[in-house]
Amino acid sequence: MSTHIVDKLFQDFPINPQIIAALAEEGISQCTTVQALAIGPMLEGRDVIAEAPTGTGKTYAFGIPIIEHINPQEDFIQALVLAPTRELAQQIKVEFDLLASYLPQIQSLAVYGGEDMRKQIRRLKNHEVNIIIATPGRLIDHIKRGNVDLSQLKYLVLDEADRMLDMGFVDDVRYIMGRCNESAVKGLFTATLSREVLDISWLYQKRPLEVKVEAQAEDKPDIREFYTVANGSERIEAIEDIMRDFQVDKALVFVNMKQSAEIAARKLAQEGFAAAALQGDMPQSSRNRVMRDFREGKTAILVGTDVAARGLDVDDVDIVFNYDLPLELENYTHRIGRTGRAGKTGLAFSFVAPGEMEAFDKFCRQLRIFPEPYAWERPGEQETLFISEDKEAEVIARIRSQSRYLQNANLEDRYDPLQTRERKRYAGSAGRPKSARKSPARSKSREQSRRRSGRGKPGKSQGPGKSAPIQPKSESKSGQKDKRTLPSKGKAQGQARHGQARRSGGPVKHRDF
Repeated sequence: MSTHIVDKLFQDFPINPQIIAALAEEGISQCTTVQALAIGPMLEGRDVIAEAPTGTGKTYAFGIPIIEHINPQEDFIQALVLAPTRELAQQIKVEFDLLASYLPQIQSLAVYGGEDMRKQIRRLKNHEVNIIIATPGRLIDHIKRGNVDLSQLKYLVLDEADRMLDMGFVDDVRYIMGRCNESAVKGLFTATLSREVLDISWLYQKRPLEVKVEAQAEDKPDIREFYTVANGSERIEAIEDIMRDFQVDKALVFVNMKQSAEIAARKLAQEGFAAAALQGDMPQSSRNRVMRDFREGKTAILVGTDVAARGLDVDDVDIVFNYDLPLELENYTHRIGRTGRAGKTGLAFSFVAPGEMEAFDKFCRQLRIFPEPYAWERPGEQETLFISEDKEAEVIARIRSQSRYLQNANLEDRYDPLQTRERKRYAGSAGRPKSARKSPARSKSREQSRRRSGRGKPGKSQGPGKSAPIQPKSESKSGQKDKRTLPSKGKAQGQARHGQARRSGGPVKHRDF
C-alpha cells in the first residue's frame, strides 16, 4: 500500500480532542503520508510494517494510536517502544510528552543505560508509568530483575528497526518480543526494509499491513546535495569555507570512527568553531550536556558517528557534512535526513578523496542520487601566490632592516635559485662549481708531497731510509711460493717498536705478544 495522501487532517481520525489540541498548539494539523497511512490501521488494532524516509513524521504515526489507547486507570505497562540509541529514546519521550501535554495522567519513561537505575526502578515499582521507551540492553536488565512485566502489553513498536537490527540487537529484540503479550498490536517502523526486519515481521506480526512511502516532494525533506573533492587535511578548511559561503550556523559532521570524531572536533575548535564530539564512549551525563548545548545553540558544530546519526532529532540543523563517506549505503539517507526538517531547506555536503571519483560515482548510482559538484576556495594556494607576487619587496625590506650586514646588499643578486642551478649544471660533469675542478699543477704538487711523506704508491721507492712494504704471498717465476708472509698484528706491532727504539738509541724492551 503506497498511495500518496497529502490532504488528510488529524481531526479526521477518531482520536481524543486533547491530542488534536496539543498538535494544534505546535501548529500541526495536516498529516504526512506515513501518518495518514499508518494511524488508521493501528487505531483499529492491526499490525503495521512501515517503510518511510527519515524525517517524514514516523514518531507521530505510532505515537498517536498509542496515546489514544492508554487507559490511565490501569496500573501496568500498556505500551513499549524500542529504540536503538539513548538519544532517540530521549527524543521519542519528548514527542510523547507533547502529544499528552493535555493528558497529564498519561506518563512515559525513557529507560536506557548510563542513567541511575534506582530512579527507574522506583518509578516502575510505584506503577507511575503507562509507556516505556527503552533501549534493548537496559530493558532486558529490568526484565531479568523482575521490574518490568510485559504480559499485558497493548502496543509494541520498533522504531528505526533496520538500524537496531544492524547494530546487533537481533537476539535482544527476539528476547523482548518473546516476553510480550502475543495479542499486542505490533508496529515496525524503518527507513529501509532489510532482510532482518522482514524476518522479525514474519516471526511476530500477524497479517501486517505494509506501508511503503516513496520520497514524494511533500514528504521528502528539501535538501540540496553537493560533493567536493578534498583530502583529509583540507576538509576542515573546506567546512569553514562552505559555512561562510552559505551563511549557516548549525552543522552536523559525520565520521566513521570514534577517534575521527574527537580529532575533527578538536581541529574545528582550533579554527575558532564551537565544536563538540558525540560518541559512544562518553558518560551519559556528558552526552546529555553535549546534546543540550547543541539544541540550545551553544555548540555550532556536532561531530558524530552513524550511531549518533540515528539518535539525533534536532529541527534546526542547517547543514550536514559527510566528512567520511558512510560504509553502508543506507546510512547516507539517515545522515542527511538530520537537516531540512520542519519545512526548512537543508544542505548536505560529501567529501570525496582525490582519486576516488570512480568509486563515488558508483556510490551515487546505487543510491540514485545526483549531488552537484562544488568547488571550494583553497586558501593555501591563494596565499602562496599573494606573497610571492605582491609582498616580495616588503619581505626583503624587513630582512634588511633586521640585519646591518644586509642593509646595503642586493638580495636578488645574492641568491637567484635559477642562476644557481644553471651554474651547477654547467660547472662540470659532476655538477660541481668551476673552482672545485682539479688543476694539473695542483695534482702534481699533491703527488710530490705524498711521495716525500712516505704515502706513495706501493711497490715504488719511498725515499731514503724507508723500506718497501711487505707484499702478500705470491708465486715466484719458478712456480714456488714466496716464503715471506704477512706478520700477525701483535708481531707487526712488536717489530715496529724495536725499529723505533734502535733508531732513537734507547734500550730495547722485549715483551711477549
